[in-house]
Amino acid sequence: EAILDAVGEPPDLLFAKQANLEQVLVARKLEQHGAVIVQGPPGTGKSHTIANLIGHLVARGDRVLVTSHTTKALRVLRGHVPADLRPLCVALLDQDTEGRAQLEEAVRAIVDRVSSAEESSLVREVRVLEEKRRMLMQAAASTHQALRTTRVDEYAPVLVAGESVDPVA
Repeated sequence: EAILDAVGEPPDLLFAKQANLEQVLVARKLEQHGAVIVQGPPGTGKSHTIANLIGHLVARGDRVLVTSHTTKALRVLRGHVPADLRPLCVALLDQDTEGRAQLEEAVRAIVDRVSSAEESSLVREVRVLEEKRRMLMQAAASTHQALRTTRVDEYAPVLVAGESVDPVA
């Protein structure tokens, strides 16, 4: 079974940001074991990977807890989370006033969303977005196949004056 579909996107993973194979493998490990630890030196993509996992899990309706020893790491991660989800991200450590402000913002966002939306309209919105995603992935797969065919044709023999000529010599 392929990990990625024809366009390099895992159809069952709802990443909000670009992903690489390692991030897909981390998501698979998370599905398998129920938890993962993402660690590594600065600049290796940890925050990007975790932000993708958060987006995917929230899109599935899961709750997410991310822990860190430092407020700075949580702030950096929050900056990587898609803007639509950011109000729901709260970083609380000790007497962190910014974290408390984030908590208040998250509560306001949740109350606003719950009080202004009806379940039926949210269900319709989800269906529309799922169909749009399906169509986009189908179009991307079709474009990928056309590109692949074109590239294969570059190496097909060419008929010149009745003689077959191999374009790759």
